[in-house]
Amino acid sequence: MNVRKGGNKESNVREGSESYGEFERSDMIDHVVYEFRPSPSVNHQRIVFHLSRRIYETCHASGEAFVSPIDVVLDEGNRLQPDLVFVLRENFHIVKKNCIEGVPDLVSEVLSPHTGKHDKSRKRAVYERFGVKELWLVDPFSLTLDQFVWKNGKYDWTATYGEGDTVASDIFTCVSIDMNELFASIDRQ
Repeated sequence: MNVRKGGNKESNVREGSESYGEFERSDMIDHVVYEFRPSPSVNHQRIVFHLSRRIYETCHASGEAFVSPIDVVLDEGNRLQPDLVFVLRENFHIVKKNCIEGVPDLVSEVLSPHTGKHDKSRKRAVYERFGVKELWLVDPFSLTLDQFVWKNGKYDWTATYGEGDTVASDIFTCVSIDMNELFASIDRQ
């Protein structure tokens, strides 16, 4: 096994597909494993919780939301752990006992200083390549949510939502997320 140290002393990149501990946070992209440390911040967790709660409240009849850590296995060389995953009812066949095997309908990543570049570049490219219908990149520093919709084999940037906006989706018409509420509980210091 090869271990590559990232620029941050606390992140490792390993090549291989061996088993990892139950609670390790990592993504495998094209057979390269990217480990993430430290754990997500409290603000990160608050945002993920609020997103999942709002999706449950507005979309539970249409599908189901899952929060990290949950593996999304796209193929043998690509296993990711998005912060939030939404699967429409008609695609529940991809929801297995221990993971999601296949392409979810919506994925959201909450950016952090440790993972933001990885989320916006590597992971976004994998979601695009496999055809995840919609991707949300949430930035707790600029208090925005960037929405990308998969069309004609690539992502089109659809909108950037900020203060005073309500997140909506043409694909997931049930979605209604007030951006002021999304960021209301975070510590802005």
